[in-house]
Amino acid sequence: MTTLFLPQDLVISEVNDNEVILYRTADEVVGRIAGHPSRAIVVTYEEQAPEVKSALRDRDWLVLVAFGKGFEHRPPNIFSVDGEKLSAYTLYLLVQLIEVIDSLRDEVIGNYHIGVDLSSEKDPQRLWDKILSFTRRATRAEAGTLYLMSRDRKSIFFIRSQNEKLNRVDIERREIPFNRRSLVGFVCATGETLNIPDAYALPEDAPYSFNKQIDIMLGYRTHSVLTAPMKTPRGDVIGAVQLLNKHEVQSGYLPFSKYDELLLQSLASLSAVTVENNRLYEEIRGLFDSLVVSSVKAIEQRDPATKGHSVRVSCMMRKTLELLAAGGKDDFSDDLLRGAEIASMLHDFGKVGIRENILTKANKLHADDRERVLWRTRYLRERLAHETTKGRDHRKDIELIDRFLARLDAINTPAPLSDGDRALLAETAARRLHLDGEDLPLLTEQEHRYLSIERGNLTAEERTEMEQHAVKSWEILKAMQWPWELSQVPDHVLDHHEKLDGSGYPHGKKGDDIGIVERILSLADMYDALTATDRSYKKALPREVALRILGDEVAAGKLDRRIFEVFRDHIDEIDAFVKERMQQHSGEAH
Repeated sequence: MTTLFLPQDLVISEVNDNEVILYRTADEVVGRIAGHPSRAIVVTYEEQAPEVKSALRDRDWLVLVAFGKGFEHRPPNIFSVDGEKLSAYTLYLLVQLIEVIDSLRDEVIGNYHIGVDLSSEKDPQRLWDKILSFTRRATRAEAGTLYLMSRDRKSIFFIRSQNEKLNRVDIERREIPFNRRSLVGFVCATGETLNIPDAYALPEDAPYSFNKQIDIMLGYRTHSVLTAPMKTPRGDVIGAVQLLNKHEVQSGYLPFSKYDELLLQSLASLSAVTVENNRLYEEIRGLFDSLVVSSVKAIEQRDPATKGHSVRVSCMMRKTLELLAAGGKDDFSDDLLRGAEIASMLHDFGKVGIRENILTKANKLHADDRERVLWRTRYLRERLAHETTKGRDHRKDIELIDRFLARLDAINTPAPLSDGDRALLAETAARRLHLDGEDLPLLTEQEHRYLSIERGNLTAEERTEMEQHAVKSWEILKAMQWPWELSQVPDHVLDHHEKLDGSGYPHGKKGDDIGIVERILSLADMYDALTATDRSYKKALPREVALRILGDEVAAGKLDRRIFEVFRDHIDEIDAFVKERMQQHSGEAH
């Protein structure tokens, strides 16, 4: 609504249906404009103009009354009129003119915002909806459909449809034949725009036709049709936008105008650039994701015992973040979720730099070392037995070797040593045999040290080297040119073995220095290591036992309590999610 502020001495009190407020002084109108809710058109004399102009808002207009001067527009929002020709009728025409100008300006600004909005949209579904919504609103079309061509230009896909009358927004993405006989096929093939006043009255010699069966099936009547190609800056047609039934409230259905045609061509070209950029973005993203998966497979090739570990941890990461967000205390961006998943997939990437005999070590002794111990002790036993037949008594030595060989494989596993095995190892390592002038040990000092490992299967030196995989991962990933939204991935990977009490590695970070992604990654990594069924060097623990171990870590101040409680309370959901995603991953691999 528009309100006219008029000086009382103009003796004009009505201007058609517009609200009119009369004033006496400039101060009076300035005071009334400030609190007025609607757009104001203030008519004032030139000498009052500076004071009134300072009070105008962006949407207001100023009409200066001058004498002896012609009609003039001073952009952006001032008109000058001859006072001798001013009347209620001329003010009415002026109001109409201002409304047209404002409408055109709003349309220009709206189209500008369309460009900004389209260029920033990354989600394909929302992008397609916006393209149709914008073009329909700009041309007052009742319905619209978006078509995209396949990369090989052999097919056209019916992507998205909106119809105000049918209240139909979503349609099934389906393929339609690509030929010049259909309106869309003709536009995609030729790059021309078709503006048809009545779809049911096409010229007999037209190379294209309209399929009335679709109208019959939907109970609809198509009148005017405007179809424009979506052209990239290179001139490639990647699809088309089709609008139906230009609609005016008072006039009913109208043909699309030349202005509508130019407007749709402009928006279709802008849409083509955006769609093509999104396609390229998705292709690059797909390539990047495939490289991540390939990198994980490369790690698995080096260490088959951990096959699937990184994918499972990534699934746990995603689901745990979603559960935390559902709790209402956290709000994670799409970028953080994607970065967390990628970091989880690549958290062991640095293992490509770990020596294979350490990376694939299943027991305390390396495979070659075990064979060496086995064959040496067997050889020495045979020699001792032969010496015994010659009258030399080596029965105690033979009995020790037999006891050692009987327990070798049990001692060699990563399980903790019993007191008996510990004593047997000490006795075996201390025993030296004197045969034919040679002083021969049953176990070397290094072999004894390996077999005496109390926890796990790695020596302190080997564990230190293995722990360097976090740093090696960071070094490799940091050397990559990550997009800004994924720039934290290397740091997530670096800190995935840190503990809240500072007992983790590689830097012994504590508390708030460890982010939420790293906290979840640490927990998920440990849980999967405990429950994995594909580790050759240990048995999988039941999940109840694994959760109890994680709970002990929480009680010791090493893992995040809130994350653990969410993880534990929703373990059925998490395991189901992991299973589903692993099946998908397995299917994609084939």
